[in-house]
Amino acid sequence: MIEVMYERPEGKEGMFSLKLKGHACYGGKGGDIVCAAASFMAQSLAFRLEDNEIRKIKTDLNSGNILIECCSLGETVEKKIRIEEIFEFAAAGLKVLSENFEKNLKSVSRKYKVPGTLRTSR
Repeated sequence: MIEVMYERPEGKEGMFSLKLKGHACYGGKGGDIVCAAASFMAQSLAFRLEDNEIRKIKTDLNSGNILIECCSLGETVEKKIRIEEIFEFAAAGLKVLSENFEKNLKSVSRKYKVPGTLRTSR
């Protein structure tokens, strides 16, 4: 099972983190559509952040262990909003995937209200 963790850690203003760990085991190697979809969402997130020239980004796109972290501190207001929208879009896509493939992907979202953020917890 792939475990997805989307976080906006408490006390770390402007920080976003998306972690995917494990394997979906839906199909054989090269034919696992759940793994492919989850990987696609994570890689799209990383590429979109890079396309927007976000300065503070860390990516590790290893099979079975993906980590994407970003800090919006020091960015313009427009980029801060864009960063949040990009992460929210990826997290929403992974949540939908987990709802359709419950046995293969589990999505957990932890969003905290952090002073100075653009939006509050839901």
